[in-house]
Amino acid sequence: MRVSNRRAWLPMTAVTAALLSVLVFLYAKTQSHGESHYFEEVAVLRHLKQLDAQWELDVLKSKIGINTHYDPLADSLIELSQLSEKLAADVGTPTRTPELLWRRAVWRCDGSSMKKPP
Repeated sequence: MRVSNRRAWLPMTAVTAALLSVLVFLYAKTQSHGESHYFEEVAVLRHLKQLDAQWELDVLKSKIGINTHYDPLADSLIELSQLSEKLAADVGTPTRTPELLWRRAVWRCDGSSMKKPP
């Protein structure tokens, strides 16, 4: 009876060890970025948010007719793309930012479409 009881605990011990090693690996991964790197990324995200708000304002001004030219829209889009690519490069993820921003711009400027882009 004692031998079968020990055999029952063996798989449980192996699973516990595997889960503990995954937990240690994930913890080490999260600690690899320093605080300064974190605050830089937060600053870039805030700047992106500010540019997005400015871009929305420029789009509304263009729809209303206050802006007679589209230079502010193009300038904001270029800077948004550059910041998004910089953030993606810092994080290390591939980006499709220009395509997504283009879809978003078309969706915002087209009043007839009520379907949000992916």
